Amino acid sequence: MIYVDKTEEAAKYLGYKARSDLTQIKPMIKSCFLELERISSKKTTYKIFPKIDNSLKVTKEDKIELPGKIIHSHLKGSNKVVLMGATLGLEVDKRIKYYQYKDLAKSFILDACASALIEEVCNDLEKEIKSNLEMSVKMTSRFSPGYGDLPLNFQEKISRILSLEKNIGVTINENNILIPRKSVTALIGIGIDKKVSHCKYCNLNCDNKDG
Repeated sequence: MIYVDKTEEAAKYLGYKARSDLTQIKPMIKSCFLELERISSKKTTYKIFPKIDNSLKVTKEDKIELPGKIIHSHLKGSNKVVLMGATLGLEVDKRIKYYQYKDLAKSFILDACASALIEEVCNDLEKEIKSNLEMSVKMTSRFSPGYGDLPLNFQEKISRILSLEKNIGVTINENNILIPRKSVTALIGIGIDKKVSHCKYCNLNCDNKDG
């Protein structure tokens, strides 16, 4: 296994701003990432649908309206929309919970590393999607239910359309939270003139903030 240093990615979820502040816990971060690589079951799925006005044309008879105003601004200029799902698998959730009782500090760091890892999985899926498009076609950044005024319960529609439970083992609980917890659903616009970032809708305080 080739280890790729993702300390900085984990740092933003841990609340660290300076890499130098991570000196003491860097060995544990490395250990957590190596453990995640052993136990995670990374799975992804996606489909691309035509966008007509403020709706997705899922089938000839089935159109789904995109709720909220911000998502329409985010997808402005897009004539297609990607619905995607990704997960690290249930074993990651179990391991984080296990360390909550055995080593709380490690549980906290493992959770942050898992957040960084699922982000990487999503980024890799974006690259895969982009590689299948023409060079001139542009994509927006990801926009997930719960961002802005796109309601969290929109995950139910994404789950149904992508058959998340069947395809990647992801379900949704009564509070519209994805299970396993280190899972993501998102929309990406295709066909825009320039890349649009969702950073202004994000609560993370990281160096990539451009909103």
